[in-house]
Amino acid sequence: MKRYLITLAAFLAIVSPLSAQMITNNKVLSWSTSAGQNGTMKIVAVNGQYFEAQQTNDKNKAAGTIKLYGAILDGGNKIALINTGQWKEVWEGTVSGNEISGNLVAGSAKYTFKITDSVVVKTAANVALPAGEYQGVHRHWTDNLIINADGTYKRKSNGDPGTWTFDGKTLVLKWAKWSAETLVQTSPGNFSCPAYKFTLTALNSQVNVSTVASTAPFTNGKTLKWNTSAGQTGTIKVTSVSGTKFNLDQVNFNNRAAGTTKLDGEVKDGKVYIYNRQWNENWVGTYSNGKVTGKINNRYDFTVTE
Repeated sequence: MKRYLITLAAFLAIVSPLSAQMITNNKVLSWSTSAGQNGTMKIVAVNGQYFEAQQTNDKNKAAGTIKLYGAILDGGNKIALINTGQWKEVWEGTVSGNEISGNLVAGSAKYTFKITDSVVVKTAANVALPAGEYQGVHRHWTDNLIINADGTYKRKSNGDPGTWTFDGKTLVLKWAKWSAETLVQTSPGNFSCPAYKFTLTALNSQVNVSTVASTAPFTNGKTLKWNTSAGQTGTIKVTSVSGTKFNLDQVNFNNRAAGTTKLDGEVKDGKVYIYNRQWNENWVGTYSNGKVTGKINNRYDFTVTE
């Protein structure tokens, strides 16, 4: 695939062959252009600064899957893509967070494009939105919205795509071509926009309106403070979260010689359970107002705060 890009790369400054975070093998991205086209790109191969993607166009499904060849440029700050097939396109864009935007040239025609990270399944609160079909009644349209478990969605009638985030109460729809919109859950499976007319209502049995239990405040990468009625204090760092279970690294400021203690925990039946298997401790508590309070082995009080 490198031979397709070597000419293009010669005209662009390749500072270092670093991989952009968005370009990883098997990742699915959403794309749209100012010409009104949109669809998905799946990264199917990565080799250093070069990669291949399979593109589908929701507005031209008959075209099937198109292979694109890409390069990561300028130390991961820029992306170049070329379509060597029927349309002979060159895409050149700048990476900004989870978005790539730039210009697409096809012959004498020139358009702008945007590529966004589709895989935004959960927010910091680690709450999943039930996938399925929702009826949308908007101030500008009425249509069904198909919400996917991978963090993407699209309108049923025209394929307008986007990505969503949900914190257990607020649903944010980030459209690929339009401004983001915010709705609030009024009841399981029902959402309403407080600013203007826009509601979403779960339609079919595939939508399980019981949401996944939140592991808040135990979200991946977060460092929390803890203390006990026995006079111990320290920090807990969340090292991983999977569903309602999580893993922690604990440091005790009163016993630094112990180093880092590995803990694991889970949210079950409305309670938070933390297990210190090294010291045979079971921490059982409840989460409220940004902190977890409870008992260690039914003896000492503990508090975990953000």
